[in-house]
Amino acid sequence: VSLWEEDITELLVHLEELRASGVSDLRSYFAGHPGEVVRFTGLIRIIGVNNATLDLYEAPDEQSLLAGLSVIFTEESFTAFRAIVIALFEGRTQFEIEGTNRTLQGKELKVGLKWSLLPDRGGKLTRVLLSVVDLTERKRIDEERRYSDLRLSRAQAITHVGDWEWDIATNAVHWSDELYRIYGYEPREVAPDYGLVLQQMHPASKDE
Repeated sequence: VSLWEEDITELLVHLEELRASGVSDLRSYFAGHPGEVVRFTGLIRIIGVNNATLDLYEAPDEQSLLAGLSVIFTEESFTAFRAIVIALFEGRTQFEIEGTNRTLQGKELKVGLKWSLLPDRGGKLTRVLLSVVDLTERKRIDEERRYSDLRLSRAQAITHVGDWEWDIATNAVHWSDELYRIYGYEPREVAPDYGLVLQQMHPASKDE
């Protein structure tokens, strides 16, 4: 797991200044000042990262990583950062979100971010531990599965053929979208169970 330790003292000071000036809704503030998100990132000081971070972002050393932050952070990265800062402004000490980064070589990374406030030596919550998990392969598999399911659904709609599964251990029944239509329902209009399946069967089929 990629780990980043950060000092957010300056960011906290700026957030208190905004609050003192009358800002109570940071989400609305960002909507009116979209360029502020980038400036907020400059208020964070990165204390250190672990070796897993260098491996994930294809960086030869920490200095190269920090020098290449403009490559690593995408537009979606700033969207995730904005959500994190809003959570901080609202008093949350932990926050999780997914986003997109790039390696120093330009490879796109789908990542899961977990952000936790930590105390400094004086006990003040001015430190952040950011953990980054690479979700790229999982997202790719999920996308392939969705595409495969979509193709199957289209094929069943064309041929007017449906399918169903029954988990005997849990008694859970799954119908394909086309099977709902065959039985006269809209997809997920009813919660199918084995009893409902039997109701749709011809009496002769039940004996089999």
